[in-house]
Amino acid sequence: MGRQREMGLRDCELWAGLIDGYPLGSLGIGQLFARFAPQRGLDVVIGWADNQTAAIVRAAEAAHIPLGTEKGKLIVLGMNCNRDGIQAIKDGREYSTATQPPVRMGEKAADVVADYFDGKMPPKQVLLDVEAIDKSNIDKFAAGCTY
Repeated sequence: MGRQREMGLRDCELWAGLIDGYPLGSLGIGQLFARFAPQRGLDVVIGWADNQTAAIVRAAEAAHIPLGTEKGKLIVLGMNCNRDGIQAIKDGREYSTATQPPVRMGEKAADVVADYFDGKMPPKQVLLDVEAIDKSNIDKFAAGCTY
């Protein structure tokens, strides 16, 4: 997990559940839902990959927790955009994901390696722009998230 993500999560209640050792899957997230139910439940849950986000959505639906951005509903966020995440956003079961598809990262890594073998010294750090994907811009990014 990136340092900024970790520091942001440490400031919210959700972090406590994650560091207590709950695995992020249907069973683990179900336990997290049960743990926070007496405290009005959770407002937001983040899946660090859209396949984890899919497990969060399934667990929330199984627990009859309404999904969405309205008051009293659970907001589910994902990362690294994949086919399931794109569909969940279209269906209103996931609020957003991000442009971190492994294919794009792999292509960039291959470019850096190719440059190295062409005699160019690689940079110490290679950053790719990351954009949030939600219903407002999903058509722009959906094709790149279909791996």
